[in-house]
Amino acid sequence: MAVTTDLDDPARAARGLPDLGSRALFVVAFALCVVAVWSETSVTGQDEYWLSFRTPLEMLERDSYLTPWLNGEPRLQKPPLLYWLSCLSYAVLGPSPFAARLWGVLAGAGIAVVAARMYRRLFGADGTLAGLVAVTALGVSIESRRAMLDLPMGFLAMWSVLAGMAWASGGRRLGHALLAAALLGLAVLTKGPVAILFAGTAAVAGVLVASRQARSEPGAPRPPRRLGHALLALAVLALVVAPWPWLMALRWPRELDAVLHAEAEARHVAWFRPQSIGPVLGGSLGAIAPWSVAALFALWAAARGTRGGDRFLVAWCAVAVVPFLFIKTFERYLIPMVCPLAVLVARYLECATPRALRNHLTLAVAVLGAPVALAALFVLWFGLGVAGPLATLAAWSLALRTARRDGGARRVALWLGVTTALLLGAVYPSLGLNRLPADLPADLGRHRVAVYHRAQPAMLSIRLGRSVVPIEPGDDVGERLRGFRGYVFVQSEDAEDFRAEAARAGLLVTRAGTFRSFYSRKAWLRFARADATWADWRRAIVSRSLAPLQPGFEYDWVTDE
Repeated sequence: MAVTTDLDDPARAARGLPDLGSRALFVVAFALCVVAVWSETSVTGQDEYWLSFRTPLEMLERDSYLTPWLNGEPRLQKPPLLYWLSCLSYAVLGPSPFAARLWGVLAGAGIAVVAARMYRRLFGADGTLAGLVAVTALGVSIESRRAMLDLPMGFLAMWSVLAGMAWASGGRRLGHALLAAALLGLAVLTKGPVAILFAGTAAVAGVLVASRQARSEPGAPRPPRRLGHALLALAVLALVVAPWPWLMALRWPRELDAVLHAEAEARHVAWFRPQSIGPVLGGSLGAIAPWSVAALFALWAAARGTRGGDRFLVAWCAVAVVPFLFIKTFERYLIPMVCPLAVLVARYLECATPRALRNHLTLAVAVLGAPVALAALFVLWFGLGVAGPLATLAAWSLALRTARRDGGARRVALWLGVTTALLLGAVYPSLGLNRLPADLPADLGRHRVAVYHRAQPAMLSIRLGRSVVPIEPGDDVGERLRGFRGYVFVQSEDAEDFRAEAARAGLLVTRAGTFRSFYSRKAWLRFARADATWADWRRAIVSRSLAPLQPGFEYDWVTDE
């Protein structure tokens, strides 16, 4: 695969697709991210359906909007901005997966626009390709479909960096500095101080590159130095961030202190954590997939380049990942790095030789081909759908054909976006994960509902529009269900334990119904029964029936009378 390092003489790779303005790019990105987010069987995970869905539901139930609530207790582990926004969308649209996930979709489309505008500011050229690379990266494609904190935080932090870049290179206007501070404050209110890490490392990288360039080129512009702007920006940041934790410290001092200690311990801070290397590398390259190989080539080519924008992006990526080597790291923490990596990939592809361009585009399409083929064949084999898999395979084939014929990086990126949207929005939902049966009791919405031992069925709370009551083994079930008159959902393997505890508590239990359904076991790709064996899988494949792999549930009518 040929590598081009002449980043000062770009050979445009965007034939066949015109430049898109920010509004048009936002519309395209939104359309790619929004497919099937309204579906209960769309991509999800336990943190979404058990935390992000239920917290604003309990806030609405309690008519308490300053303090997030979960399971009847203050939830202070995370800042409240996304929960406030979800309360707003629940109030306007009604509780639903779409209302909860809308903000993730907007963040996914927004980060595409930020990447495009960042490209334009750094290189003085249209950034459509950078935006398309960002929105087609799997990190954004997946996380934009979930009501999680990482992508909204990343979008706000990257927008803050863009405003900071405008201040540093556009006359150092005070408005840009204040906007950057306000956006960073909102990012902190979304997921905490980690937002400062992404924005702060961008500032450090900018200063390092500018200082080096000033030393090597006496006439080069120096880093901006305006103490007044910096002080005012810090004041705005404090005004945005400080009031909520201060109020929580006044209202819930013991709870907040316990949360802060627990969060500090959960990070497992150490001088160096070799075990974090895998998640850091995997998180960065996995988030930008299927452009991972192009990203590696882009980093290498930019590091050898002479342009300040290239070196800034390389330095930013290098500095940003270092802190994650000293804490316990999950791959999704690196989602914000999609933005600078997408800019690097776009820069590299638009400067690549025709041969290198064709090879990289083909490789990106091939990387996506494996999950497309596997998922499509799975759905077709088990008779779960036809239109979705065939449409996904057709879109992928068009992406491959366009890449091999050198039809332009933007057109290939767009076809990859369509392919991913169909894969996640049509093929995956047809698996039926977390699907609730249509014949649940008609009076379910009029009675109290609880779940025993597991956060399942996952979509029960969002379907009912209120948070279900969790019951754990070992709880005082009699006390927990005092005055209870309603339904308790139990996974079949836990039914005997629940009935025994209910009997000891003097509760009356009557089985009301049973059903089988897949559900996401923490990770959204793990859906078969936890105790499923290879024999179960072989039996399912041979019989072309998923029944041997599906967990069973029952729901009981329970009273304490």
